[in-house]
Amino acid sequence: MKKTDTIVKYNKMTIKSLLAEEDVLKMKLNSLRFSVNFGKTKNIHKIKETKRNLARLKTILSEKLLSNNNEKI
Repeated sequence: MKKTDTIVKYNKMTIKSLLAEEDVLKMKLNSLRFSVNFGKTKNIHKIKETKRNLARLKTILSEKLLSNNNEKI
C-alpha cells in the first residue's frame, strides 16, 4: 500500500480501531523479526515498512487524541 493510501486509511479510522490496528502492527513486526532471525524469510524490507506504518499510525492517533482533548476544553 502506498504511503498516501495508508495515511488516508488511518485518518478515516476511529480511535478505537486505530488502537486495534496498532496492536496488529506490533504483532506483525514481532513475527517478521522472528522469521528473519530464524531464516524463514528474506523480506527484511517488510520490517522497515511495518515500522514506518506503525509510526504513521501513532502520529495520527496522537493528533486525534489531542484534537479530542482540545474540543472538550
